[in-house]
Amino acid sequence: VAGNVLRPFNTFRVTELLEARNLAVPGSHGEGHLTSLRVVAPAACLFRDVAAGGFEQHAAGSTAALPHVPLVGGDGALLIWRQLELFASEVYGFRTHMLILDDVPHAGQHVFILELGYLAASPNARFGAVVVPAPRLAKIIAAPVWYLTSGLGLRRNILSFRFQTATEVPAASNAALVIQGGENLRGMQLACKPVHVHGQSQPLMPDVLCKAGVDAVGAPFIRLQPGSAGFAAGIYELEIRASNPATASLQPVNWTISSFVNASNALLTAPVDAPGVALGFQLRKPLLEASIVAPVSGSPRDDRPGHSNSVVLAFKRPVSDPSQQQPEISLLTVRAPRGFTFLRNCSNHVQTSFLGVFGHMEGLAGYAPWPAAAAPIRCVGVDNAALLSVPRGLQELQTYALRLTVRNPELLPTANFWTMEYDLITSELVAGFP
Repeated sequence: VAGNVLRPFNTFRVTELLEARNLAVPGSHGEGHLTSLRVVAPAACLFRDVAAGGFEQHAAGSTAALPHVPLVGGDGALLIWRQLELFASEVYGFRTHMLILDDVPHAGQHVFILELGYLAASPNARFGAVVVPAPRLAKIIAAPVWYLTSGLGLRRNILSFRFQTATEVPAASNAALVIQGGENLRGMQLACKPVHVHGQSQPLMPDVLCKAGVDAVGAPFIRLQPGSAGFAAGIYELEIRASNPATASLQPVNWTISSFVNASNALLTAPVDAPGVALGFQLRKPLLEASIVAPVSGSPRDDRPGHSNSVVLAFKRPVSDPSQQQPEISLLTVRAPRGFTFLRNCSNHVQTSFLGVFGHMEGLAGYAPWPAAAAPIRCVGVDNAALLSVPRGLQELQTYALRLTVRNPELLPTANFWTMEYDLITSELVAGFP
């Protein structure tokens, strides 16, 4: 491909030129082969203008031209020659244009595949296939936003943005990297002290310039301008202190991560990469009472760094909102400090009976027995969060305890707080243990 990146059309308004070189078939010199050929483009890359004169039947280094122009199939993802004659010892190639979509899937292999003889009935007549890595996409790829607390009005929050850039943000040219919240985050404030996560992120140099504020509709943003060195292409994970808005839509609000040159001049500003979208999180009312239960006899805990631990947490089932239909299955999320990890399949590592939680059948004063019919039916661990599916059956204003297995971090977390979320409400920050 001409150039070292593929630029999404909606951002850069250009198509890319694909040049395939050094295609050859085996055999004796001058021997002809009647065969078929198919070229498969990477996801979100489409062949364009092939039949309208935009296809050249040779490329640099070609010793012979392809016999004819291919068909386009797969809604633009395939070049197809159902029948063509190629000669051994000749070198073929072609040039054509491609349209790169902005909606780039994050999974799957980013490659071109060339299949020679793909229509042949006999495997022996299929010459083979080759996989060619495609140039990287000039687009920022962002992970969902990590957060310390989702509570409305809570002023002690930390947001973590993890993303990958394809192109360096240069030190000159008035360049900037911008993290922009959506309109429904009006009232959220960001602190202009981003910290890169050591071992997980490209570093931020000390002379990086930072500006945090709100835009014309009150949505929060933070803008980072490189100092003496640019922002190298690569993976970044930035932690930013924030305060949550007191009121907001209870639907998740996404963030946009962009990079520009001439960022302060609306007439001259230009993208470095196509922007990426980081999935936001749902803000919740902080009405859930939650705590970590201190170890008791028969209920040990292992707080050694890096060891598997067994933590008992408790929460008071809130009063249901009569204006809303109650779900048959509620989502209970336990969010540990960063560095703790839950097993991906943690269903067999949840205890809700008094015997499993406290080590004896009597339980402890102040805790209600967890109904067997409401025991969690599923537990999924995602890094430092455990997501439990809880059937209906817990009684309002009753306090329930559960035991979860989790692996301790090697180092004490900087923000050593736990939270619990029950459907649309969340707890305050719960202090962790040393």
